[in-house]
Amino acid sequence: MALVDEAASILIAADVGGAPGSTETWTIWQRELQDMPDKSIAVIPAGGFQQENTVQMNRQTFQVLIRTSRDSSTGLEAKVKEVDDALGGYTGTVSSVQWRDTWKQGDELYLGRDGNQRPMYSLNYLVFRERTT
Repeated sequence: MALVDEAASILIAADVGGAPGSTETWTIWQRELQDMPDKSIAVIPAGGFQQENTVQMNRQTFQVLIRTSRDSSTGLEAKVKEVDDALGGYTGTVSSVQWRDTWKQGDELYLGRDGNQRPMYSLNYLVFRERTT
């Protein structure tokens, strides 16, 4: 399973939102946010850092974009906090991959409004994942 799929599964397990097609109010997407509906959370790969040969860890990064409808930003900051509570400092096993630690890089960033005037926030994370090979 890819990093963004694992991060999305952590958010779904924490009841931050649901997978596409679920009845949840907030939907969690992987890789893109552009054409997604209001009240969407997207987990996007963001590269990472060079592997250490002496340590069996990958240091990968990902970004989470959170947006709501243009008519209401009520609850947006609360949703940003929910996302960070679920991912910040996360350790555990996801699809047989060991997440050793998850660090938020910087603070949440208000991005302004997208092309459809929906307010958006961004969170960035660095995760230490144990290499299996």
